[in-house]
Amino acid sequence: MESRTALRLGVAVIVLPASTLVLLAAGPLGWLVLLVGASLVISGALGERDRLPSRRRHSYTDCPDCGTHNVTGRTVCRDCGAGIA
Repeated sequence: MESRTALRLGVAVIVLPASTLVLLAAGPLGWLVLLVGASLVISGALGERDRLPSRRRHSYTDCPDCGTHNVTGRTVCRDCGAGIA
């Protein structure tokens, strides 16, 4: 994910100076477009961290014989070897 952030910031560094010359010719409206565009590109690059996959949480089933917590989906207890329904 870090490479995507670097890529987006790199694009911002290359594209923004080139577009600045065009937008400066448009006057105050050009400056407004430039600032809004820059903030969107940078916030998009920095917001990439918020979309990382979260850690998956397991649900547990107790063993009917010994009471050990086992990850749901196991068919045999990890401690005593009894079958889990």
